[in-house]
Amino acid sequence: FTVEAEAGGPEPTLWASRAIERWSLDLGLGLTPLVHIFSPQVIVLAGGISGAIERFRDSVEDCLRKKCIPACLGEALPLRPAELGDRAGAVGAAALWIQHPPLSPS
Repeated sequence: FTVEAEAGGPEPTLWASRAIERWSLDLGLGLTPLVHIFSPQVIVLAGGISGAIERFRDSVEDCLRKKCIPACLGEALPLRPAELGDRAGAVGAAALWIQHPPLSPS
């Protein structure tokens, strides 16, 4: 989607841009209750979406500013990509396996 939305041209990219805007709104609405519960100091996005954060960051942040209780949102913005990007899940799984290796069959 992001490649098509940023490629330019009138018609082929219109649907991609609209899909990203809708997805950004859904992400912001999904993060809102988490912000209310945890009052995070930072919001870090990992996985495949972290590489495209510049494409949707403003829309998600606008949604959070409109929907979140200001005291809960605090200084959590701007959204930040994970340092490990789309490798965060694999690195986390490897770390978990190292800390808690599977039991060997007896």
